[in-house]
Amino acid sequence: MRGDGYYYQRHKDGCSTTAKDDATEKCACVWWIGYRFRGKLLRESAGRTERDAKRKLRDRMKAIHGDRFLGPQEDRLSIGDLLSALETHLQVKGASLRSAAPHIKAARAHFGMERAVDLTAARIERYQAEELAAQSPKAPATINRVVGTLRQAFRLARKQERLSRMPVFPMLPEKNARQGFVEPATFEKITAALPSDLADVARFAYATGWRKGQLSKLKWEHVDRTNRLVTVPGTITKNGKPQTIPLEGELWSLIERRWCRREVKRKKRPVFLSPFVFHRGDGKPIGDFRKKWAKACTAAKVSTLLFHDLRRSGVRNMVRAGVDRDVAKSISGHKTDSMFSRYNITDEKDQREALRRVDLYVGRANPAS
Repeated sequence: MRGDGYYYQRHKDGCSTTAKDDATEKCACVWWIGYRFRGKLLRESAGRTERDAKRKLRDRMKAIHGDRFLGPQEDRLSIGDLLSALETHLQVKGASLRSAAPHIKAARAHFGMERAVDLTAARIERYQAEELAAQSPKAPATINRVVGTLRQAFRLARKQERLSRMPVFPMLPEKNARQGFVEPATFEKITAALPSDLADVARFAYATGWRKGQLSKLKWEHVDRTNRLVTVPGTITKNGKPQTIPLEGELWSLIERRWCRREVKRKKRPVFLSPFVFHRGDGKPIGDFRKKWAKACTAAKVSTLLFHDLRRSGVRNMVRAGVDRDVAKSISGHKTDSMFSRYNITDEKDQREALRRVDLYVGRANPAS
């Protein structure tokens, strides 16, 4: 039986008020509540007045009977604790902290000492307003990355049953969201200016919409050449979900080409077989090649493009080719429709083609016109 609990006042030594029922004097000694939860007797301080104790006991009983109570430790949990748990989770998962570390640091600086149960949407909006009005204002996208990190930490806490609720996390509109994409003809010019190993990475990314981080971790143990499949575990995907795609057409030719490239010859040393599908020529995984990418883009006269724009372009190519939305998501690895729509960007060419189709339809529907 959970019972209804009880409350009492714990008097300090030397307090003039006794614990007898006929005591007429009041004191400032702390009130406490006691109740049973999961077979254990728990006690908590509940304030300076009997009214505070009654209210806290009532809230506790309501939460326990509603199966929302996780214990008094939830009240003591700070946002800094949640962020530390997120760091540990990412390390155990094998994810790189390089991109997440600045956002975790900023979130800890602004929210770390606050109780997790006290965070509200209003508090987050106040932080956003302060950052936008600062002497050196942050960009909305930068602020959103910090808020997104907070949301990720709270979701992990819910999953670990350390929190019973989480607030709404309002996000700012990002007016500076990138909309870069690469047309097929331009893409061929870029790959022609890249070293062959990096050109293969770019071609795989352009065909599938995969991220550079996922491609850099792709190993031959993930490739089934017999059944022509690539299956990557959740440890190397951003959303933590395993992913499988078939190898057809250019992708199959590319994988076969990479299979021949897995042997790395070394002077006066045995031939080395690289475990990585994409490597930089010496068998080691591809690293930072932004300078080589920028040089190739300059040669193609599109110097503002990023390698990540290939992901956006790959998604749009699939949509233009008439690939079903769910199938395209399964190839690119997008988890939600909202994120997929963010990458499925239209431009003037798409709009012109749409209007031509409308003209064609109207012309056929109204031959008299």
